[in-house]
Amino acid sequence: VFSGCLLLISIIVDSENKTFDSRENCNAIVETATNTLIAGCKNTVIPNSVTSIKESAFTDTGIIDITIPNSVMKIGNSAFSDCDLKSIKLSDNITSIERYSFGRCYHLTSITIPDKVTSIGSQAFYYCESLKSIVIPNEVTSVGSSAFDKCSSLNSVCFISKDVTIEYGAFPKNDNMQILAPKDSSVYNTLKEDYNVIPYSFTVNKDDKDKPMLALDGKVVLTEDMWSCI
Repeated sequence: VFSGCLLLISIIVDSENKTFDSRENCNAIVETATNTLIAGCKNTVIPNSVTSIKESAFTDTGIIDITIPNSVMKIGNSAFSDCDLKSIKLSDNITSIERYSFGRCYHLTSITIPDKVTSIGSQAFYYCESLKSIVIPNEVTSVGSSAFDKCSSLNSVCFISKDVTIEYGAFPKNDNMQILAPKDSSVYNTLKEDYNVIPYSFTVNKDDKDKPMLALDGKVVLTEDMWSCI
């Protein structure tokens, strides 16, 4: 709706409008009946009552950072594409990252994918040139084509999940990029021919059996607290 309006900082919906609102001075347009945020701007603050973000809601806007509350269950295609986003906190309750959601967010340096996410769509992080590392959590079962393609600064990818369908060109072939993958997993077997893939396994922590440790070639290199923050 406001694509290209990089300097737009305020959105106010008339209080008598029965279809849309800008509740809690959120600087956004929310569809009242569905609690769907359909358009935002640089100063948008997403209310806790919003349950979904429509496709292209923030495309090519001046937004730099934002927190998506846990009330949000779905983020549409291209929702934050082509914007100036540097940092974002995702809702813990989204289950997928849709196609081109963060495509061409050139300044995005890091993002934590929530544990409930099961799929990462094609071109989800396409051309995120400043993104340096990513952890693929345990519930993810598919990574779409070109999901991380053209992420020229990406040098560390860590798969927690063992069985993932990875489509062609999901990751760039950067010279210094390393991929950590569970030993003997489908991830390791799929990527080992084309990437620098390091297999890992978990070993028992003799001091605390409830805290596994990550081992490469039999040598403990990361404790649970450390590898979860890669």
